[in-house]
Amino acid sequence: MVNVSEGVVTRHYTQNVSGFLAALGESGESVIESRIRGIETGLARLQDEAEQGLRPWLFLPGDKSDLPAIQEAAEAIAADADDVLLLGTGGSSLGARALASLAAAGRPRLHVVDNLSGPVFEGLLRRLDLTRTHILAISKSGGTVETLASLLIAFEAAKSVGGMAGRVTAVVEPGGSILRKLAEAEGYRVIDHDPALGGRFSVLSVVGLLPAALLGLDIERIRDGAEASVRAAMDAPSPLESAPALGAALAVELAERNGQTLSVLMCYEDRLARFADWYGQLWAESLGKEGKGLTPVPALGPVDQHSQVQLYLDGPRDKAFTFVTLDQPPAALTIPPAVAAGLNLGYLAGRSIADLVDCSGRATMDAMAERGLPVREIRLHGLDEAGLGALFAHFMIETAIAGHLLGIDAYDQPAVERGKVLARQYLSEMG
Repeated sequence: MVNVSEGVVTRHYTQNVSGFLAALGESGESVIESRIRGIETGLARLQDEAEQGLRPWLFLPGDKSDLPAIQEAAEAIAADADDVLLLGTGGSSLGARALASLAAAGRPRLHVVDNLSGPVFEGLLRRLDLTRTHILAISKSGGTVETLASLLIAFEAAKSVGGMAGRVTAVVEPGGSILRKLAEAEGYRVIDHDPALGGRFSVLSVVGLLPAALLGLDIERIRDGAEASVRAAMDAPSPLESAPALGAALAVELAERNGQTLSVLMCYEDRLARFADWYGQLWAESLGKEGKGLTPVPALGPVDQHSQVQLYLDGPRDKAFTFVTLDQPPAALTIPPAVAAGLNLGYLAGRSIADLVDCSGRATMDAMAERGLPVREIRLHGLDEAGLGALFAHFMIETAIAGHLLGIDAYDQPAVERGKVLARQYLSEMG
């Protein structure tokens, strides 16, 4: 029997699930042993689907053939743009936002327009030099109303400066969608979105990598990190040594056995705040179906120690907690010992901000463990393109396996469509 409490070590992160097991009681490891068959079939099903071309997100990390074209498109856009407007929502923007958190300031500047606000959007268009702005519209279906509306308004605002066709790129699946027809009619650059790649699973494709390349990130290293995660998960000697599969099995077990259906992802690194948002859509839209589901709760440490942890420690015991922490490099700036001693803050002498963040995360995890709350730690060995790519792949696999264990289709979103139909109806009915 594999001792899962010892953790799973991969190239880019280590997963420790001992707190999850402790919350399941003395029978924790034997309970997970009973899940082996479900994990095995889930991994085998994923492998079969990937080989059939049904899950491009799973084999994409190992395929670098499209990267030169993505890099070339990014260089062409950046050549005459100081600013890029990324118009997209949900899976068309959240991954790009997460990746952008790694980028240093420079040009072009990326402005992600996803959660629409009329005054904010109009103010942005007024501030930008539209002669040096490129519009990047991303919509898998080509019919996302928020994206179409913002594109039409931005295009009209920019048309007065002339020659806009060369400063618009559309990423959309092949077919007869409105966005595709508009792009072809107006002469926009068009890049194909893989029809088999759902938006929330598209971050490792052109959807996430084109914005990343625009910001100067190494897109090959993003894929390399993801590939390392995929291979570690899919080729593990035992199903219980597949980090994302084990995480999925424990999350489902805690939900079904303990009623802990809220999945809190608490990242102790400011640059992972947008990653937590990406995870929120992936987990919610994939697993919330047929009366089932595990509700994601994105959180950020240490700030949410002061806004949420009181509830977590002393409120309803309906949550499971995943902490994402980071091995920190040596800090350049530390607190002078003499200054700390003079303020009776000896425990801060010679410490850095990274030390404080790390100790705060450890303290919060230990305080939760003392209360018997389920805690898992995913500790990144470094936060760069490869490390973030590895995290993306981990959670996509974890989500797919959780869907398999719950007996639901992790790839559709039938309930969302009703709201879209009604929104179009209400727009048509307006006077």
